[in-house]
Amino acid sequence: MSNSLPLQWFNDRLGTANGLVKLGGGVGATVMALVVQQLIDKVGIAWTFRVIALMSLASGIPTALLIRERAPPSSSSINMSPFRNLTFFFLFVAGFVGIFALYIPSFFLPTVATSIGLSSTTAAAVMACYNACMALGRLASGIACNKFGSTNMLLVTMALNAATMLAIWSVASTFAVLIIFTALNGIANGAFFVTMPTAVGRLLGPHAAPAGIGMAIAGWSIGDLLGNPIAGFLIAATHADRWVWSYCYMYLNNAVMFLCKRILA
Repeated sequence: MSNSLPLQWFNDRLGTANGLVKLGGGVGATVMALVVQQLIDKVGIAWTFRVIALMSLASGIPTALLIRERAPPSSSSINMSPFRNLTFFFLFVAGFVGIFALYIPSFFLPTVATSIGLSSTTAAAVMACYNACMALGRLASGIACNKFGSTNMLLVTMALNAATMLAIWSVASTFAVLIIFTALNGIANGAFFVTMPTAVGRLLGPHAAPAGIGMAIAGWSIGDLLGNPIAGFLIAATHADRWVWSYCYMYLNNAVMFLCKRILA
């Protein structure tokens, strides 16, 4: 809903609208990274999950009651027409490939932080910094999409992702270097979730874009499910040698960059 609803209400400033919507999630994630660690320390894991569930319920119900859709519901249960557009097909494949690697830093940052000697509290602060930078990346990329084009910004986003993984993540053995990676990769990571739906929305228009975005997100589900387990297997198989899976991450991002170039050609 957060990906498709802005399409129904915004056109010229669609990127900014998407950035603001995603900004809320980034701010919430920043706060929750610190809150969850405090809850675990004070009330345990079980009650931490209960508190999170109650918070989601308290915020989700009013939101569901207040939001309004502008476009009429589609008469077709499955609309495959966006795939007839070759540019959309390339965007779909770019998202399908890129999402495999996108959640790896946020999932493994606490593990890496503790492996270099940081406390669990400091590791939580690193995650809060990562989420804050994701929020910044979401807002900034949304504004930039209006000025430079959403597909151009998607290409820049994935290039920054690949560069930070290869040049910084693989050698982040101190707190200072880890924070540099956290900031830059967080910005790039957050920008993906704005630039991709904005690119689809610009391409397909307000009527076809909701179906297209739904298909794109459905394509992400495989990477959501398998990306982190594959990374975990690589860590175990290589004794946590980040050079190996940094290269894997880089090649995935390079594949997405190639697809973006093909779209722009």
